[in-house]
Amino acid sequence: QSSAAAPSAEKGKSVTSRDGTRIAYDKWGKGPSVILVGGALSDRSGNADLAQLLASRFTVYSYDRRGRGGSTDTKPYSVEREIEDIEALIDGAGGSAFVYGKSSGAGLALQATAALGGKIRKLAIYEAPHNEAEGAAEEWKVLRSELLLGRQDRRPLHRVTQLAHVARPAIVFECRERRRRQPAARHVVLARVRSEEMF
Repeated sequence: QSSAAAPSAEKGKSVTSRDGTRIAYDKWGKGPSVILVGGALSDRSGNADLAQLLASRFTVYSYDRRGRGGSTDTKPYSVEREIEDIEALIDGAGGSAFVYGKSSGAGLALQATAALGGKIRKLAIYEAPHNEAEGAAEEWKVLRSELLLGRQDRRPLHRVTQLAHVARPAIVFECRERRRRQPAARHVVLARVRSEEMF
């Protein structure tokens, strides 16, 4: 790491989501856009250290999810509204971005990637929640299908996978799909982390 001072953030910026909710964010650095999606109980300050590490190579957006920190809220809550919030940030960042999600933000980032198609160029997630509730496995199959094969109204996605329980968050990676011979595991996605692009 360089001994140069950490880049300072442009603080207190905001975008307006589709339903009129104000989404507050801080912005660091210059380069390809990366949007950091925090967990359910955090605000944008929780990603400040990571944002500073990435700021030498990326334009980093760390935001308050709706109803937290400086962001407003509009009832009723739905995941679709939170996806619209991410889309508003991506549009403000130039129309496409890398996305990193942590904890419940990882689950949200996966769903946003399935919904927004090519707007999310690369995805990395860390410690996504594991759900054993009835019906969750079937929901995961549907989401996985949307992520790997693309929805009929979206272009196919080829750069998405889940990273869990890694030593430190991986931000930018490429992945490839490998078909196994076992029918029960036809799609396996392998990630190759490109650390030279991260820090």
